Amino acid sequence: MSADLATTKYVCDSAMDLLMIEMVAILSKTHSETDGEDREAAYAKLELLGYRVGMGLVESNFANSRATRDKPRFADNLDIIKFICKDFWLLLFNKQIDNLKTNHRGVYVLTDNNFRWFVRMAADIPTDTAQLAVLHTAFPCGLIRGALSNLGVSSIVLADVTNLPQCTFQIKFRLICRLYDEIQRERATARVTKASVQFGFRASLTGTSTSSQPSAIAIAADRLHALTLQQGAQSSFKTVVGDTFTGKEAFVNAILENSQVNEIVAEKKTLSDAFNDLDFVRVSYAPTYSSQSLVEENIVNVKLGLDWLQNYNTDVVLIPSVAPFSAVSTAVAESDLTILVTNANAPLSTKLDSEFIEKFGQKPNLLIAANSIDTNEVTPTSDLNAYITARLKEISAPAFTSVASSPIITKIPVFPINTTIAHNALQDPSAPSFTEKWTRSGIQDIKSKILSTIHTEIARTAAQTANARYAIRESAILASLDAENAIEVLDAVKRRVHGALAKGLAAEQDRLRRGFLETDLISVGDRVRNLVTSVRKYFEGIGISGLIVGGGGSAVAAEVGEKMNLHGLEGAEFRMTYAVGKLNEGLYTLYSRTRAELASFAENSHALSAFAVTKGLQADIGRIIDILDKQAPSGNGVQVDVLVLKNLVANGFKIEDEIEKLQNKADSAIRSLFSSQVFFIVAGVFATYLGVPWAISIPSTGSFMTAGVGFAGLRWRSVQDQFLSRISQEQKTLESRLIDTYDREFTRVVADPLSSIVNMLDNAVEKRLSEAKETKAQIDALIKDLEDGSQLE
Repeated sequence: MSADLATTKYVCDSAMDLLMIEMVAILSKTHSETDGEDREAAYAKLELLGYRVGMGLVESNFANSRATRDKPRFADNLDIIKFICKDFWLLLFNKQIDNLKTNHRGVYVLTDNNFRWFVRMAADIPTDTAQLAVLHTAFPCGLIRGALSNLGVSSIVLADVTNLPQCTFQIKFRLICRLYDEIQRERATARVTKASVQFGFRASLTGTSTSSQPSAIAIAADRLHALTLQQGAQSSFKTVVGDTFTGKEAFVNAILENSQVNEIVAEKKTLSDAFNDLDFVRVSYAPTYSSQSLVEENIVNVKLGLDWLQNYNTDVVLIPSVAPFSAVSTAVAESDLTILVTNANAPLSTKLDSEFIEKFGQKPNLLIAANSIDTNEVTPTSDLNAYITARLKEISAPAFTSVASSPIITKIPVFPINTTIAHNALQDPSAPSFTEKWTRSGIQDIKSKILSTIHTEIARTAAQTANARYAIRESAILASLDAENAIEVLDAVKRRVHGALAKGLAAEQDRLRRGFLETDLISVGDRVRNLVTSVRKYFEGIGISGLIVGGGGSAVAAEVGEKMNLHGLEGAEFRMTYAVGKLNEGLYTLYSRTRAELASFAENSHALSAFAVTKGLQADIGRIIDILDKQAPSGNGVQVDVLVLKNLVANGFKIEDEIEKLQNKADSAIRSLFSSQVFFIVAGVFATYLGVPWAISIPSTGSFMTAGVGFAGLRWRSVQDQFLSRISQEQKTLESRLIDTYDREFTRVVADPLSSIVNMLDNAVEKRLSEAKETKAQIDALIKDLEDGSQLE
């Protein structure tokens, strides 16, 4: 690296350091330093900013880069973390993470011994500075979480700053079912069609995405259909779930009573045992007992020589209490029978119980085992049924959505059990009291129910088919929810199109036109009015006598011409050139604003990127942007000719003909006056010759001559008014032509092209909105069929 490049790198790093300081300082001032909730709000804002930046960095620097294009895909989560430690940290801080540790169970600890943003902080710091240091970790935590999210991993990132300048980041992965994760990303465009089925049930869902890959729902449907076709050929999963200290481990041990192993599943007797255990226990058949722990997969495989496990090809899976709910969902979704173990003293009262019922209350073959722990009695069935029925209504009532008419859960089979009694009975199966204790424990009743779902091929097929129907219904509900969300997003975009774009275009056109009328066009009127005022003053100083003495019509024409030159429209011509310049500037602004609005719709951070059908709209918008770029002035598009209004002013206000007419009329008035005066003199002389006395003829002749002069003066005044009126009329005609030309050019260059862009966008939104509504209607139809229990034809 050259010195110049090194200097540039250093400057960029310094700018980032200063930006971080300012970000934390501003948010610290915005939120009270003493209010813990406000400080958490500031932390959340910084973390969210980092999350967005982290996603963008991975997308822009690694997603399509030549350096990573030929690298193999990440094999596991550890590879992803190594990528963060090496490539991503190198991009951020020009160094790699100093230390990486993991418990191989989804928790990773990354240590930067000399974290750049803490280098200048003192090691021994007061409490308030320590709190500020915590705020400085929000942005990098967000960077890591955003980068992992773009790589397809959902995570929680926390930081520890107890030993500055060292900073430790703890990353916890959330276990997510791959199939349902894919459904969540693609389900919005699922189309549901009915297809014929071999065993009474088959759902075919075809994605509308333009990708050649099948949609996740299609994959799910094919997988579930294959499950029904196997008719019990593969293993049948029975899942046991329950909160801490409900005796679920003892329940599993009890239903496996034929085993020679007393405690197949170790009971969790302390909180420490419960919270440190993240392993799923899977019990399956083998001739001899064995137990193997798969650390990286969080699974303990137990093999038992139990007859009914072999005969019915069945596995029993026990889910740990502290497992992430997404992991619980994954296991339960794949099982054809699920048993929820709850405390009979307070059934369905824990958070896990409530969440489980809300999520899986409609699942077929769901049983509730109400365990009476710490007692030698079994809670009466009638008491349990009444309480649990009321509790089911309470839990499921808020679960109503606009997607599916999910009824309130009122009935799930309840089995009162007592694992303590069962355990005591199993201590000596040959004792005379065994049968009485075993029957009283209730374990045999629920075990008989379990076996009834697997004892025949028909029963196994029915259970698997019901589970497949439920799984598709759940996927369809999620797809319908996303379709509804996509419709809301498209409706918001539609409102934005009609508001910000269409109305904005009309408002900008009105603003430009109003500015032209109120500032630019008025300059033309002002100059014409100045000309009229100057000519009128000149006319006021020259009557008929002045016309005769001043040299007649030629002198008047010359004087008016000078006034015309003095108060000409050259300034108005320049003003019109300026007006066209402003119009072209407004054209650039409108095109830039429209493009920015369209580009915001096409961004990956926009809500349109969340669903496949709205991603299709983003592709449409990309094509519309290409058309807009070709029409834009910067893309050799059409502009308004800067001389169009100037030439109109220069050639549209012609009064030379009117000046010539004024000269001719002035000369005509003088000739008429002289002719009348000669006529009156000759008439007076002739009257005297005929004998009219001089006392009468001379005054009469003088009166007629005076009247002639007065008439000539009125005629001359009329000629002046006509001339001034013609100038005013020419002004109005010119202004009207200027307004028409301005509007025509604006419509041709700005309004029509941008209106066509808005119309194209509106049509694209309507098309995608129609597709989303059609998709939702089809999915809802499938949901209704499934809820009605009817078969798909």
